[in-house]
Amino acid sequence: MPNSGTSGVGRFCLCRVAKTSEADRLTSPQLETLIAVLVGAALLFALSVSGGWAGQIAGKIQTVNHSERHFVLADGTQVWVAEGFPIETLKEGASVEGSYEERDGKKIAINLKVSE
Repeated sequence: MPNSGTSGVGRFCLCRVAKTSEADRLTSPQLETLIAVLVGAALLFALSVSGGWAGQIAGKIQTVNHSERHFVLADGTQVWVAEGFPIETLKEGASVEGSYEERDGKKIAINLKVSE
């Protein structure tokens, strides 16, 4: 409103009030799907930043290279052993099972169980 000579200055408000309709709201299944997608993306991001995926290994040892801290399973899988694991316990013909992490394209054993 224009100033009518009273003590207040008239102001114009060109505001638009947004109204949401039922069609604009997410339904429960849509919201659940959105949350699942966001959680999945966050997990993928966290795993990619942390260095990779953990995998499982199992089999008989075909060869051992103690100086390189490396062994090969009967199926040809090559595995390097992380520092701190007593590599001397690994012998050809022994069975191993455990988990590994991919680092620089190598399978690095992070947990091993050895049996004769």
